[in-house]
Amino acid sequence: MSKNMKINKIIALAITAGFLLSTMSCVHDGDLNLDPVPDIAFTYTSDGLTLTFTSDPADISDVTWSTSDGGSGSGTTFSHEFPSPSTYWVEMTGTYNGKQQSVSTKVLVAKPAIVSMTDNTLSDWDNVKYEDFIFTGQEEGSVIKVGKVDYDSNWLYFYVALNASVITSSNATDLIWDFFIDVDGDSSTGFSYHDVGGEYLIEGKLFDDDAWYDVYPGVTGADWWGDPITDPKYVNAIVIGAQEKTDDVYRIEFAINRSVYGITGTIAGFGLCQFDNDWSDLDYMTYEGSTAILLSLDKTE
Repeated sequence: MSKNMKINKIIALAITAGFLLSTMSCVHDGDLNLDPVPDIAFTYTSDGLTLTFTSDPADISDVTWSTSDGGSGSGTTFSHEFPSPSTYWVEMTGTYNGKQQSVSTKVLVAKPAIVSMTDNTLSDWDNVKYEDFIFTGQEEGSVIKVGKVDYDSNWLYFYVALNASVITSSNATDLIWDFFIDVDGDSSTGFSYHDVGGEYLIEGKLFDDDAWYDVYPGVTGADWWGDPITDPKYVNAIVIGAQEKTDDVYRIEFAINRSVYGITGTIAGFGLCQFDNDWSDLDYMTYEGSTAILLSLDKTE
């Protein structure tokens, strides 16, 4: 069982994302559903491609399950291994309060994460070895020493190590981060910034207890990022993990909730720029010379 097992609660017409608990909607995307809200729901836990579903409340009878990839089962608990990372429909039907009811929703299936935000260490990042998930700064010896990415169905995880010894104008912990997210991997949508089609910009200071950051929307064809988003769910969907500092290297990990930011497909993109505290450019994260980094979120392990 993956150490990053996530528990997802499905209820009608509400989506609430948390670090270990997400709530999914029972309404099809684009549909206006005027049917009565069902009295039943289900939870599920994920271990990579295998999801285990449990009816809620527990005393539902005659429970059957079906998935959009052809899976089926019966009983209050149902486990199913999906064929590949993707988005699937899951439906549960059962009898409750004397009537038959059904509830369905989409679930995002992905590999389990290799890393954790709650283990208070960065050593697990040593196990992230996908070549296309390891990045550098613009040149050897620049501010960004190395960057890495991991993910699961709920979160994108990021790791950055900075060459603190080459920063002479300010403390490395005071650097300003510009982190722009391309939720669909399409550079033609969102605000075009350093070749990234960014739907969101996260900007701020990530190190230490006085970390701060704002979130800005990116609109296709706009001249600049939009005004800061005031809905607190976007800031709350950013989690800072472990930090480590030596005289030469500062390291940090953080995570972004996929559901809140709409990263629901098998491809996404991002870019990262480091500014000095006077807003002068210091470095950009790159992969094979490009500052626009695409992530294939379809790995199986």
